[in-house]
Amino acid sequence: MTVTTTLTSSLEKGFVNQNPEDFAPLTKISALRGERISMQLFIKPGKTENGEIYSFFLLTPRLTGELAPYVALREVGNVPVETPVFTNKYDEHFISTEPGIYPDVLKPLTYVDKVTAKANCLNSMWIDVTIPKDTELSGECPLTFELVDEAGNVMSCDSVTIDVIPAVLPEQELILTQWFHCDSLANYYRVPVWSEEHWAIVESFARTAYKNG
Repeated sequence: MTVTTTLTSSLEKGFVNQNPEDFAPLTKISALRGERISMQLFIKPGKTENGEIYSFFLLTPRLTGELAPYVALREVGNVPVETPVFTNKYDEHFISTEPGIYPDVLKPLTYVDKVTAKANCLNSMWIDVTIPKDTELSGECPLTFELVDEAGNVMSCDSVTIDVIPAVLPEQELILTQWFHCDSLANYYRVPVWSEEHWAIVESFARTAYKNG
């Protein structure tokens, strides 16, 4: 089996019918101490040597570098989108205006920290790197991502240099408010409105929103 990969910006949207080489590689990024930065690894399995057909492959991410302990990995899941735009109500800046499968939801890695790389389509792994506030690291810190198959073979290797700026990210002072649909949470999780369980769910979502700035 062959595996094609590209480490790229978190701002890219990888659709299932695209290829890793369609995207510009991310080779260097900067971060302050206390800052969280994100990037993506686009993955596409190729043919097996013996021509066998598989629906997916399990690949184990292996990270090396001084910042490896501060990395969190998730899979980018695709969701069906039936109405991406309203008729005659959009401009030329949309990535796509056609119904289809769109990358959106972030999911924990399946099968005990293994990436599920589906055959014949683009897969994406979301990468968060949280630089500790109290770290003594500064300057260029290489970070390498390898994907290893079940036989222990290294199928791909991508690297990025993270330039750690020796200053702590200031506390956020911008106040931003958005709609927060408490009723939708109660409906989705099937709990009584304003019950103790409902409040716990609301608190969890509010805390996550705060962590995301």
